[in-house]
Amino acid sequence: MRLPARCWSTTRCTPRRSCVSPTYANPWWRRPRNQTGDAMTDTAAVATAYIDAVGAGRWDEVAALLTPDATFEIAGGGRHEGATAFLAAFDALKPIIERNEIRSVITDGDRAVVLYDFVTRTPVGGVLSAEWLTIEDGKVASSYLLFDKGRWPEVMQHLQRPVAPPSA
Repeated sequence: MRLPARCWSTTRCTPRRSCVSPTYANPWWRRPRNQTGDAMTDTAAVATAYIDAVGAGRWDEVAALLTPDATFEIAGGGRHEGATAFLAAFDALKPIIERNEIRSVITDGDRAVVLYDFVTRTPVGGVLSAEWLTIEDGKVASSYLLFDKGRWPEVMQHLQRPVAPPSA
């Protein structure tokens, strides 16, 4: 008996027994996010919910997604420890944040890296950002933020001026 080119079996294949190994037929990058129900799926969901909530200014939702001892660190900036300090770090950005546009979410166990555009209400528009998140028990335990520092001075100039609220 001649086996198909991708067959991993040494026995005869039947309709109930595939010739192709399950991993080859359905590699991890093709599996739907909710198929396995493992921690990786939960990690991606929590990371996405957190970035979306920050971008939409839903601060109560952000607070609910943080562990009490959550840490927030900005590359080349400060480190904020505890959920209250974590949230306070966003105070300066509240007037200018319009939304976050997620480009990609990459997970590995309880860690996620989210690449997104931090879209501001300034002429600068979007600032490419990435956050390295650690998720514990369905909540963000730590965040390390990287962003395009080339565009940031322009955004900071606009923080010094009053920003008009978005038009409806």
